[in-house]
Amino acid sequence: MIRNNFPLICIFLFLIPLFSIAQEWVIFNEDNSSLPDNEVTCIMKDNQNSIWAGTLIGLVRITGENWETFDDISSPGGDWITTISQGNANDIWVGAYGGLFLYSNQEWTNYDNTMTGLPDGHVTDIATDISGKVWFATTSGLASFDGENWEAFTPSNSGLPYYILTCIAVTEGNHKLIGTDGYGMARFDESYWYVYNTSGSGIPSNKILTIENAYGNAYWVGTDDVGIGILYNENWDTISMYNSGLPSNRISSIAFDAGYNAWICTLGGGLVKYFSGEMEYFHPENSPIPSSHVNDIVIGLNNNKWIATGNGLAVFNESQISFGIQEAVIFQKMRLYPMPARNETTLELTDLPEVKNAIITVFNHQGNNVKQMEWNMEIHGSKQILKTPFPVGLYFVMVDCGNMTLAAKLIITR
Repeated sequence: MIRNNFPLICIFLFLIPLFSIAQEWVIFNEDNSSLPDNEVTCIMKDNQNSIWAGTLIGLVRITGENWETFDDISSPGGDWITTISQGNANDIWVGAYGGLFLYSNQEWTNYDNTMTGLPDGHVTDIATDISGKVWFATTSGLASFDGENWEAFTPSNSGLPYYILTCIAVTEGNHKLIGTDGYGMARFDESYWYVYNTSGSGIPSNKILTIENAYGNAYWVGTDDVGIGILYNENWDTISMYNSGLPSNRISSIAFDAGYNAWICTLGGGLVKYFSGEMEYFHPENSPIPSSHVNDIVIGLNNNKWIATGNGLAVFNESQISFGIQEAVIFQKMRLYPMPARNETTLELTDLPEVKNAIITVFNHQGNNVKQMEWNMEIHGSKQILKTPFPVGLYFVMVDCGNMTLAAKLIITR
């Protein structure tokens, strides 16, 4: 029998004040930093762990305590920055309203759309695919660049449903997912186009603002009017104000931290932390976040959240807070085999001599609890057979050992 959660809930409620004290917020703005403008439009962490933040009048790179602004003639200094993306090696691509810039080998190159294959100079999003080709969403179509050749895609020469593109993401299968302003989301695999829209699929809205790969083949699609659509194995689910506690249906960005928590940026409803149907809210009335208009978020070093808002750049360190799966997830102490599993799998823990009892919980790709069971290790040892009578798909197994929480992916096939 599963043990009663009431004492755990009581302990959690008792500790909330202590955990709140441990929260650390740092707010950067024009007055206390080198931030060019308080309207922070986008943010990105590069592979050197530097943070790049775009604003309405330029961008800044933050490396440790060092802030670097760019204002030479070839850089995007003074431009309205719309997107920042890591390309091949250490290349940084920066999109702006009116230009495209590449930072490579400590030098800037300004790509004028009259000299390239860009359909438009207004770049809204950038993504690099598995082959190294860079893709650019613009307000007049799509373009790709392989380092030498440009190719442009518009509704007149491709399966794009509309000219104005808002975002782009690359799937694990190297397909391109392209969001539009009012005409749904297109999928392109280099030879075939498919369009998800409200009349032909389960996508909740045709107005797409962001696309984020959650895990495996699951994609969270933020919309401008109906919350989030979750695409998994060609099936759609929805999280919105109408079926959950989501404070706004306008979703500008989504990020996933080390504990599989979803961090949802809204335009007007603040920041939301989501796991297994539970939500935690951050807005100016209950936290130091400087605005309810949250444009973007990235997970930095030490699981810190760097948050681009309409009134400055916020950095949130949760410290000792535990919400959903513990932030310091220890994968190497737990394994599942065989993988993929069919009707059952073996769960094994290693190097945990003090653990005698645990609770095993299985979550589906939406974060819903689909199975829970007790594990008495004094009787059954460090291995446990886990029956998996679930539909084919991606799941997460969480083991609560009392003093730590372990997690691993579970893939079910038939």
